[in-house]
Amino acid sequence: MADEMKMIDSVLTEVNQIDEATRKEMGHMMETMLIRCSFNGVPCTPSDFHPFLNWRHGNCFTFNSGWGNTTPVITRNPGSDHGLSMSFYIQTIEYVDALTETVGLKVILTDQNEMPFPEDEGTIISAGTHSQLTIQRLEVVRAGAPATPDCQSDHDNYTNYYDTIVPDLAYQEKTCLRTCVQKEINRRCHCRYAPYPGPNIRLCFPTDPEDAKCTDTIIKQYRSGNLECDCLAACNEVTYNTAASAATWPAGHAWEMLNAKLEREFPYLRGLNMTQDWARENFAKVDIFYPKLNFEKVVQTLDYGVLDLLSDIGGILGFWIGLSIASLLELVEFAVQVIVLVLTQIVNRQKHKVGEMTMITVQPMK
Repeated sequence: MADEMKMIDSVLTEVNQIDEATRKEMGHMMETMLIRCSFNGVPCTPSDFHPFLNWRHGNCFTFNSGWGNTTPVITRNPGSDHGLSMSFYIQTIEYVDALTETVGLKVILTDQNEMPFPEDEGTIISAGTHSQLTIQRLEVVRAGAPATPDCQSDHDNYTNYYDTIVPDLAYQEKTCLRTCVQKEINRRCHCRYAPYPGPNIRLCFPTDPEDAKCTDTIIKQYRSGNLECDCLAACNEVTYNTAASAATWPAGHAWEMLNAKLEREFPYLRGLNMTQDWARENFAKVDIFYPKLNFEKVVQTLDYGVLDLLSDIGGILGFWIGLSIASLLELVEFAVQVIVLVLTQIVNRQKHKVGEMTMITVQPMK
């Protein structure tokens, strides 16, 4: 298994040495894949999909990406009629058997201005099925410093090699980590790790013993958490929870309608021996929508913040200062009482002495 994966990685590394324009032409094109498309009941076309190249999957396409100057589209109603519906011609005849074990599509849901990672994420849509993906938005807002662990905002300065694929991406912990790995491989192995974007230097080849040893060491450090990368979780992060269901497609009556549409609107499919069994190996349909227009938001707040600390310090100081003043007044009162008592005793003694000196003794006359 390891030798097979190394062989596949070696082939993909060779392919990734080809210039970008040629690699795009070698891959599947949305113009020949997309059979039907609608969003919120409005037709969509291949021009509504933003293409980008993935190291393992080749041509990938993003709908409603928000990348560049594009304006995101929105839906205000739940249900499949108000979501995104797409039908695809998968073109299994162009698959390379040695590089793939499955036939179908992979669908990933991300927020606008985020980089998708089809090699790690997503839902597989099998050929010959009509799949439905219901989605729910989950937003996480982290407090950041002084809370631990800290987080990183979009406004923080950091190097992101994925900007070479799509400019002005929002901060993601994964893009930061992979950029960190690429930098370390560049520095120690003097080559570029093919699965991740990076500077325009020679590629590291899995079949080269020195390259393989060097890159494997760094990748193992990264996976074990021993590679020092200053990458924090995003302070604001949006994910989409999905639930998938599927049924066989196209059915008998659906195939008749689809076949007529294909022969009428797609000349490049004419002449193919398109049977229903062939269609179930080459076509797939997927609907993506909100079943309910609600979302979940998780907000992290400080249980004991700076203001709480200052307030408590002020209260404690006030308490002790109050006690100190009260004690001082009691001491003053005690001192006054002592002084008054002493003065009173002194005055009483003086009066007693004067009385003794003025006493007259009267004796009777004889």
